[in-house]
Amino acid sequence: MFENDFFDLNSLNKINFKQSTVIFSAINGNEIKKNYVIKIKKLIEYLSNKNISNFILLSSISVYGNYNQSINENTPLNPINLYAKNCVIVEKTCKEIFIKNKINLSILRIANIIGYPKKNLGLIEKILLNNKKNLYSFSKTNLVRSYIFIDELIKLINKIVSKNFEFEIFNVCNSNYIFSFKKLIAILSKEKLINYKINYDKEKNNILKSMCEAKKIENHYKFKNNFIRDINKLSKNMKI
Repeated sequence: MFENDFFDLNSLNKINFKQSTVIFSAINGNEIKKNYVIKIKKLIEYLSNKNISNFILLSSISVYGNYNQSINENTPLNPINLYAKNCVIVEKTCKEIFIKNKINLSILRIANIIGYPKKNLGLIEKILLNNKKNLYSFSKTNLVRSYIFIDELIKLINKIVSKNFEFEIFNVCNSNYIFSFKKLIAILSKEKLINYKINYDKEKNNILKSMCEAKKIENHYKFKNNFIRDINKLSKNMKI
């Protein structure tokens, strides 16, 4: 695992990339498009010349933006926020360079990841953490989200690595885990995992519905419906 500045190509020279699989999970949602395009292109071109065998890009279903129905891999992209726009930039750059150089490329458009600890807390983690200290408020809109637990995502990525796809794009979520905010609160309340009154604030979400169709990835990985078990496990890990 490389956790340093991967845009510092001199530091990358210390790594033997020959016939390796690179899993890229560090798309930046804070850097403006113009600067990011230049840096990403240099990095991808560098890797394409290092004789890697596979590149797996961890992108996001946020590239689709708002849709009132389920989204699949053929749904037109409509990125709304900067992170989603940068995801599209990286996807496009990877396709242009890796396919041209005959390097295997898999793009995983991943739904909301449930897990703890992590740098950017998701909706479920914030709801649970509010049991300790009421730090977070939530949108009044009944947002709909698709989810996948981190343990399941890791297993799925390992499966993709073993397949050596020449080029594929997959939406990645557990299709059993698509919940509105109200449904999520009802489940957590029934399991006695929350013990406070939800605070709401002004509207701040620009993606209202994100419902992922995962039929394509389900041809290669079988998801289980263990949400209650896994959410209780998460709560214990968070020491709620």
